[in-house]
Amino acid sequence: MTSRENIKILNRRGLFSRLTACFVFMFVFQLSFSVTFQDYNNDSLFDHFVILGSFRVYNNAVQFKDELADLSFDPFILRSEELFYRICVDSFTRRTDAQRRVLQIRRTYPEYHDAWILIKDKVSAAYSPDDDRLPDRDPFCKADSLSVLYRVTDLSERYRIINLKAEWAAEYQQYEEAIEFYEQAVDLKPWNDHPKKRIDEIKSKLERDRINIILPETDFGQSSALIQILVLVTVFSILSMIVLLVIILLHRNLLENEAKLRQELKEKYQMLLMSYLFDEGHVAEIPAKIGKIAGDNFKRRILMEEMKDLIVNLSGDAAEKLRELYYKLSLDVDSRIKASSKKWHIRIKGFRELAFMNIKDANQEIIKCLHSHNSILRMEAQLALVRLNDRDRFSFLDHLQRPFTKWEQLNVHEMIISHDLEIPDFQRWLCSDNRTVVIFSLKMIKVFKQRNAWKTIVHLLENDDPEIRRTTIFVLGELRIKQSASSLKHHYKYEIYENLLEIVIALGKIADESVINFLVMVIDKEDDVQLQIEAAKALREMGDSGQKALEKLMQSDYKNYIIIIKHVLDKRI
Repeated sequence: MTSRENIKILNRRGLFSRLTACFVFMFVFQLSFSVTFQDYNNDSLFDHFVILGSFRVYNNAVQFKDELADLSFDPFILRSEELFYRICVDSFTRRTDAQRRVLQIRRTYPEYHDAWILIKDKVSAAYSPDDDRLPDRDPFCKADSLSVLYRVTDLSERYRIINLKAEWAAEYQQYEEAIEFYEQAVDLKPWNDHPKKRIDEIKSKLERDRINIILPETDFGQSSALIQILVLVTVFSILSMIVLLVIILLHRNLLENEAKLRQELKEKYQMLLMSYLFDEGHVAEIPAKIGKIAGDNFKRRILMEEMKDLIVNLSGDAAEKLRELYYKLSLDVDSRIKASSKKWHIRIKGFRELAFMNIKDANQEIIKCLHSHNSILRMEAQLALVRLNDRDRFSFLDHLQRPFTKWEQLNVHEMIISHDLEIPDFQRWLCSDNRTVVIFSLKMIKVFKQRNAWKTIVHLLENDDPEIRRTTIFVLGELRIKQSASSLKHHYKYEIYENLLEIVIALGKIADESVINFLVMVIDKEDDVQLQIEAAKALREMGDSGQKALEKLMQSDYKNYIIIIKHVLDKRI
């Protein structure tokens, strides 16, 4: 078994085993390195070797060799019979070439000034004693009686060692170093495809790691908590989707069945209710039939919806007969329970049912909802009280503490018109503490032309709320209350700008000749163009007297309002 296989076996055992494998590998690697010398026979191509160092200890020779490799040398180790390890950086066949190389090294690297040439064969065999080229007389050579010379590695051995280093680096995920070693192997043997394939594999792995950086590298051959978690999540997701799909299908089927049952019940209820109202021969038995069909809350709810839709179009005896059936089937109990529910949408259903059936027992419960924070519930309570209070349909305005929104006002007005309800005297609520109720009452006075309330309306010009005053001015102008002209003129100088415009417009609608001088004064004294324009329009609407006042103003030398008056009198505009 090779040293690398030994290390792979050790590598499968935890962190301690890996550390042990490191030391074993280093020992085995050093041992194999020290025993793999190749013999250079006497017929070898090179005879002269450039030496930069000699060592007795092999490890020191290896360390020095690595240092020289960092300096761009290509060193290798030679061993003599005397067990000296020589660090050689170049070899030549001719002595002169070797000498040139030594001179070059000494000039370029002063620290290696002791570089020398080692001759492969015995000195006595190469030179005669009288030869001037004897090594001990040559400043480049040193005498050394060598008979045999060994080189530590040849090309194949270096290739094998570099491959081994690369595999070791890759094994311990030192991928950059592994790529460097494999590239060195490619340089030694370009025709060998193994290092190239390994470089591609390592680069592909690094690319996958960068793409999947969120997920750690996992050994799928072993049990992993992450894989187990992912499997559980996947299974849970699939089961959840299946359960959700089943629930959706069941719910859809339930809705379809409910729609079919609703339609069947509607047809049955409509037929029975019409028979009850208009077929005197079956009046006694129909309540029992309906009660038998309406056996649960869902069926009773459908019955209540049909009765509510039907009573809207009924009046007189037919409506009273339907209410009797409502009581016989105890549907009034269901409506009262709904009206007292804690859920606001169920309460609204109860309010509507009670209002349509004219059940007044729950009025106090409805009045409580006038102060609710829920605007929809509050509006439904208002509408229900309007329908239920025959004597005083708008008494809810006396209890209203929260703002009466424009949407609520619109719904109340729509109910008055659509149900032809008796119109109350809205002057009653002009003194309400709720400003929104006062504004609503002013609008209703204007809509229903309640001119008899003008005295109370005029008093609102003293109100502290500018919106109430503005609405008051608008209503006085729309009702053409001439008695209010003097009050409007009096409050002109105390009002804000928006209300000033409203006063000028209102005086134009009132069209009383007593305000002509006031409007002339506005044109003459005010600097605001809009006020001047509105005053000029008001004078124009007053007929001949107003036209004369405008013509008189045009005779003035003040050019500013002359342009305004011409603009107002221009019939093309």
